Amino acid sequence: MKNKTGPTNLGDVVSVRGSVVDIRFDAHVPPIYSLLHAKDGEIAIEVLAQLDAHRVRGIALTPTQGLARGLAIQDTGGPLKAPVGKGILSRMFDVFGKALDREGVKNVRDMAHPPAGLFVVWYNAFTGSDSYIDRDGNKIESIPGIVQDTRLDLKLDAFASVPTIFWASHFEILGGARYMAGIAPNFVSAEISALTERPGIINPDTAYVREHGQRNSGFSDLFVTPLGLSWGREKADATVFYSFYAPTGNYETGDPESVGLGFWTHQLQGRGYFYPKPDKSTALMLGLIYELNGKLEDVDVTPGERFTLEWGLSQYFSSRFEASVQGGHNWQLSDDSGADVYWNPTHHDRKSTVAFGATYWAWDERLAVTGKYAFDFDVRQRFDNDTVFLNLLFVPGWLAGR
Repeated sequence: MKNKTGPTNLGDVVSVRGSVVDIRFDAHVPPIYSLLHAKDGEIAIEVLAQLDAHRVRGIALTPTQGLARGLAIQDTGGPLKAPVGKGILSRMFDVFGKALDREGVKNVRDMAHPPAGLFVVWYNAFTGSDSYIDRDGNKIESIPGIVQDTRLDLKLDAFASVPTIFWASHFEILGGARYMAGIAPNFVSAEISALTERPGIINPDTAYVREHGQRNSGFSDLFVTPLGLSWGREKADATVFYSFYAPTGNYETGDPESVGLGFWTHQLQGRGYFYPKPDKSTALMLGLIYELNGKLEDVDVTPGERFTLEWGLSQYFSSRFEASVQGGHNWQLSDDSGADVYWNPTHHDRKSTVAFGATYWAWDERLAVTGKYAFDFDVRQRFDNDTVFLNLLFVPGWLAGR
């Protein structure tokens, strides 16, 4: 994805030695840490030093295949940028701002057969990470260099608050199913920072330390469920939803103030429940989610399709106290596509999550409070997160009909 540029400042490659590139600019030399592009953005170079009035030395941040002496180089007019916001919480970005995933962990019984009427689930997630995992399962701790590697320290801190309002009908259709519909605005606040330390290229005894950081807050994309159906039986429940994410949050490719994702997502999900005991105090859950993504608003990139497998176990020890364990496994199924995809689209990301939770009904059958701790494993091309949830369920008893 390309950073927005001011007046075009063009240069030419003078020499290429591994990932170290010397470039000549006739007009003016870009400042240190400027981001340069070659081959329509396929190759990204960061300026490390100004050698004289017309030449700079930089390090390639992407593979240099096709980079040769005399090749045109474009100054983007600014440093490397990554959008920060809802994407950091629920899609996780790589260092170039490429969106990778959209996923969340609900409570185990959130899609069980509901009572008729209005109900509210308010999700609050606090996420932190200091590890980005590459496609081989290794934590990225440095950027390879010709003389010496550059040390890289990443840190992610984020918060999301998602009040979700649902309504379930009192009437039944299609063999006893309750019709359901809901809407969920998203508020996010996220900060991502990267500390780099690299040796000098002209003088290797000199260390260059730089901290990159961005914090954003705001309302992100809107989640809407226009169609839900839930069947309830003595031993089992089944619920299916069609939902979509509308790109209502502010988004512009390369803009660090983005809090939206910039594309539509259509989602089909279903959960099944089995109750081995007549009082339904024990619940076993299995869920499936399929996501189909649209094209980004301002560039020719369509993120790949995604699939999630969810499972969970819920146990009530009294009428007010519940304990649970649950997990989710998310995979990218298809390649990212489009003319502006400059990364290797065949490398798909994935992530697995396990969460442990406890729920207490502070107001019997009206208000429940859930606390959960979740951690990731088997991560590829994603941040490895630890997340704490504080969720509220409120059942006011409104619009219940007969």
